[in-house]
Amino acid sequence: MTDAPHTVGVFGGSGFYQFLEDVEEVAIATPYGPPSARIRIGEIDGTRVAFMPRHGDHHELPPHRINYRANVWAMREVGAQRILGPCACGSLKPELEPGTFVVADQFVDRTRGREDTFYDGPQTTHVGAVEPYCVDLRAIVVDAAKELGIHVVDGGTELIIRGDVDFGLYPASAMIPIKGVVVAGLLPREVQRVTVFGAGILTDNPSPEPTMAFIKFLIDPAHQEPWKRAGFEPPPGN
Repeated sequence: MTDAPHTVGVFGGSGFYQFLEDVEEVAIATPYGPPSARIRIGEIDGTRVAFMPRHGDHHELPPHRINYRANVWAMREVGAQRILGPCACGSLKPELEPGTFVVADQFVDRTRGREDTFYDGPQTTHVGAVEPYCVDLRAIVVDAAKELGIHVVDGGTELIIRGDVDFGLYPASAMIPIKGVVVAGLLPREVQRVTVFGAGILTDNPSPEPTMAFIKFLIDPAHQEPWKRAGFEPPPGN
């Protein structure tokens, strides 16, 4: 069906299971297995639109069980060349209140254990991710939000997590009062019981001052109490 007319694809997230009226339901077989649901195809103001709830029709698929490759492949098969993927998320900045519409321009992938590429070989393929989100589509969405009076933020980095564990945010930023550093959640309780502290230090950072400031903060006896309140064993002072 790759010769289908130009189509805009939309993936629905939590609480977003229906979108179009008078739809045609299409079942797509993919090389990666079944997608989350059948694709519903309809029109909005003369534009052909394809919709799929990424969690399934009955929210039966948690984030780490979604067959993302199959979903994207299915959208391509029905002619989608641009895809909108709205999602519910939490803010890491206090000035971004609930209801703010952030149009991300970058992401940091912190998932694990899931297939995340179409290029498994035998030919090695490198895909650039300097601009991972469509520049043209982002501009259209931002302009439309402004026209509708929606509080929109143009640009932002989205931290992608698995979603099969509690991802509520923990107000622990006071533990690390260093510019550019944010703490965004508790470790699982099982890990807290056996972990003193885990971190990675860059070996090729031409500006080591922030790293040194971070280390000095961690071992400063004056900052032991926040560690204890959070359930951690404070790092040694020397």
